[in-house]
Amino acid sequence: MSENKEIDTQIAQKHGISEMKYLIFDEFVDEKPLEKKFIYLLFENDKLVYIGQAENVFSRVHEHRKKYPNITYVKYFEVESCNANDVEAELIIKNLPIYNKSIPSNKRYLTVDDANKIIPKVYQNKVGFLRKLKDLGVVSIMGYYHFDHLHRAASDLNGSDE
Repeated sequence: MSENKEIDTQIAQKHGISEMKYLIFDEFVDEKPLEKKFIYLLFENDKLVYIGQAENVFSRVHEHRKKYPNITYVKYFEVESCNANDVEAELIIKNLPIYNKSIPSNKRYLTVDDANKIIPKVYQNKVGFLRKLKDLGVVSIMGYYHFDHLHRAASDLNGSDE
């Protein structure tokens, strides 16, 4: 099993995690549940295919195994409950695992649909705002905008005469 150092390093540096734990299927069937908040990463061989969060990692991973039988191992780490959605969303956006179809509600990303509802209420010139996003090279990833990118576009737009 490859330890997939790039993902481990990315997570450890960003979130101050000292130890990434590993689960190989069939080795944790009788483990007691870990009743904390965890982010887990599912792998098929050495390819990251899904990122999620759970209070009971073992139970949740077994549920995934029914849907994705080719999962070979899992990595997981504990997070503060209040940050779990932000951490999960960031990892999904950065790694784009094939089985993740959306990200959890969080403080960093806004859906394109929600942005389109909010922008006309905040900016009278919606077309100018959307043009500014395009000019800045801001693109949505998985149908989400990063709040920092929206803020940068708004700041640039407010500083111009559009």
